Formats: sequence, structure tokens, C-alpha cells
Amino acid sequence: MKLLVCDVEGTIFAARYKIDGVDYASTMWQPLAQSLGEEGVRREAELAHKWETGGYNGIYLNWVNETYSEVHKPLGLKKGTFDSLINQAEYIPGVKDFFSQLDHSQYIPVLISGGFQELVRRAQKELNIPHGHGACEYFFNPVETIYYNKITGKQSDFLLTRLPVIGKLLYRNMPCGGELASKCTVPCDFGGKYEYVKYLFDVYNLDPATDWVFIGDGKNDCDIASRAPISFSINGHEKLKKVVTYSVDKSGQEITSFNQINEVLKSLSDNDFKLKCTQNPQVSDPKKEKQYLQEQIDKLKAENEELWQELNSTLEKSNSDLMEKDTNIETLKSKIADNDKQLRKLSNENEILQKDRTYLQKTMGKKLPIKVEENDETEQPPRTLSELLENRKVVFVGLKKDYQQFQYLNKKYKNLIVISSGSKQKDFSSMKVDFLFVFTGCIDHPTAKKAIKELKVPYVHINTFRNSEKLVNIMANVLFRAFF
Repeated sequence: MKLLVCDVEGTIFAARYKIDGVDYASTMWQPLAQSLGEEGVRREAELAHKWETGGYNGIYLNWVNETYSEVHKPLGLKKGTFDSLINQAEYIPGVKDFFSQLDHSQYIPVLISGGFQELVRRAQKELNIPHGHGACEYFFNPVETIYYNKITGKQSDFLLTRLPVIGKLLYRNMPCGGELASKCTVPCDFGGKYEYVKYLFDVYNLDPATDWVFIGDGKNDCDIASRAPISFSINGHEKLKKVVTYSVDKSGQEITSFNQINEVLKSLSDNDFKLKCTQNPQVSDPKKEKQYLQEQIDKLKAENEELWQELNSTLEKSNSDLMEKDTNIETLKSKIADNDKQLRKLSNENEILQKDRTYLQKTMGKKLPIKVEENDETEQPPRTLSELLENRKVVFVGLKKDYQQFQYLNKKYKNLIVISSGSKQKDFSSMKVDFLFVFTGCIDHPTAKKAIKELKVPYVHINTFRNSEKLVNIMANVLFRAFF
């Protein structure tokens, strides 16, 4: 069984409308702006340009929130207009046939969108898709009908309007309400898409290196597509085509329909997924991923340095003809902003990878089990226990009767948390630690079992605890192998 993860706007539903000056078309965002008139279109284009040039600190939700507060709410978006655009959205060719024929015992369909939850729900209902996640949901005031006297213009009693003749002659009804009231947003686009998918790997006990497929269309899908073992672009942006596994079908034609995707998908075997895993460092060994990310960071830094030198050179030469050079300068600035944004994203992923011990355990645990070796008691560790505990937290669970013999560890080493098996039941799920040591003598104690179950970190059993020097040696040697 594998996840079949799909973008929504431009992938499931066609993106029909594109504002002049904006680099992409959309199913909802730009049509909503158009429904609000010329001012709505102007503001939408302005905010899109702000995003493309590095605004909002690269945080997608900041863009969504400002669209709500500066475009949709002040310009009077109504529920009727919003619902109409949701219902008018057209499916990409082949979508309905594809999902109606999909074998749910082989693929679990998932929708993930930087757009509206309401559009996601419509596709879920009509295409029988169990999981769906959108970045934004709008809430509107209730719509009411008010009746007015045609002669006096005053509001009238509803009961009078029900009279067969008089009601039609004297009264007219007008809808009232339906104004945009509030919103709910979640980080579910660009890098945020993959975070949602990671949760489903745990739910279905799937391997993120081999057990999923991604289908998308925009450059905002580049991050998640680069992580998938198999990925498709449909009517894809040029940047996305460079990342995905398939941007054309078997005949070499660009993929524009789900029928083409279906043909390729049916021909894939498990070996195809494993092959992609070995070729793409982002979906294989986390240590290789760390190395890959660092290489990308260094490459972007070097490219940025060259671009800045080129920019400065251009500025120096453009004094005599500044207007002619403006276009080139803005292009360079935009490219630098894109690279800076990508650099920040890669740096953040690198930091997350360092801390993601659970992921390391899942991907590496089967190949390199962590255990106490025979010579760990006497062999001098490559690093001291104090050094190894400097940037990580460790829990040690021991017997209540021997608590005084290992209590000294609490005082001597920071970030080492010593817990007695006789202590009150702790809420381990709220603790953020990187490793667990459990004394063998209390392995069946409820406290030890609870720690192993709720902490969800690598752990080993220790027999030695009376000799402090040997205990420290064991801990240091095991931690060094686990993290280096």
C-alpha cells in the first residue's frame, strides 16, 4: 500500500484565470480577486509581486493572511460569490475516471493544497478521497431574506408576504448577510505540504523512502516533489518539470491529463520506487540528505556571491544609461531573492534533520541497531559524556532501591534526567529527549515500559550501574555510536 498525494488547484481542478504580471494561473485566488473588480485585481497582483520578490520572510501564511485582510475582507467578498466559484471549478481531464478506477487497496488518495479547504472538501466528496488538507478556510455571516413593501420601502412582516395576491403585488424579498467574517489558516504549502504527509506515514506505517507518489503542477510543489520516490507534473511549471520523475508520458508527450498518469502508474513496480530512492538523496539515508543539503547551501552561497558581484558591476556601468539597465538589475535582484529564500529553506531543513531523531531511528535502525558492546565498559569513549550531552537530552530509568547509587548522575551531568522506577507515573509524551537508557532489572516495570512507548526515541538496556566509571563509559560510547 502507498500514498497517492495530489495537489489541488491546477492539478485536480483546472487553473483557468491568470492576472497580467503574475507568473501562474489559479483556480480560486485570482478569480476571487477578479470578482471584486479592478481594485481587487490590482491588490492581488501587488501581493503576488511582493511574494515573488522575497516578501513575507518566505512564510506562505503571511501572504494568505494579508490577502484576507487587504483584499477579500475590505473589498466585501460574499458567501454567494465564494460558493459559486467553488462550484464552478472544473476538473482536469481524466480526473474523475482516474479516481473512480483507483484501487484503494493499493493506493490511499490524499489531497494537499495551499488553497481553500472548501475546494478540497468538494473533491473529497465527489472523488471518494479520505484525506484532504487545505491551507485556508473562510467563514461567512449567515444569509437571511428580508421582505420590503414596494410602495413604502419599509421592511414588512413575513406572514403578509405569504398572501397569494397581495404578497406578489406589494412585497419583494432581498437577501441580506453572507459577509466574510473570519478565517482559519494552517501551514500547508511549499515546505509545509510534506509535514502533513509525514503524519500519514506514521498513521499507515509506511516508509517515506519508497511508499508514496506525488502529483502536482506548480513551482510551490518543487519541495514535496523532490522528496517523493515517484512524482508527476501535470501542465507543470518549468521549475517543477526539472524536479519530478515524470513530466512526459511513455510517448514523450507532456502530461496534461490524468489518463496519461494512469498509464505510467500502472506500469510501475516496487523496484521503480526503490530505484528512485537510491538515486535521490532526499528520500534515502538521512546522513546523505544532510550532506546533500549542505552541498546545496554551499552552491547557493557561491552563486549568490557571483550574482552580487555581477549586480555591483552592472550598477557601476549603468550610471550613464540607468533606464536601459533597470530591467537587468531587477532580474538579478529577483533571482538573488529566490536563492536567498531557497537558502533559508534548506538551512531550516538541515536544522530540522539534525533534531529529527525519530526519523533517523526509522530509516537507519534496521541497518545499524544500537546496543551495548562488550568493550563499552572499559574502552575510552571518543568524546566525554559531558560533551555528548551538551546539545541533547537523555533519560536514564533505574530501580527504586538503587536510586541513591546513581543519583549522582543528576548532579554531575546536565541534560541527563534520572528517573526511579518507583517514582510517580510521568507524562513522558511531553518530554523532548533524544535517547533513553533503561536498567535491565526494571525493564518490565510500568515506568520503564511507559518511557519506551511514549518517548519514541532510540534506547538500550544497561546491566552495569554500581560502578560509576563503567556506567559513564557505557553511556558515552553508546551515545557516540548513535549520533555520529
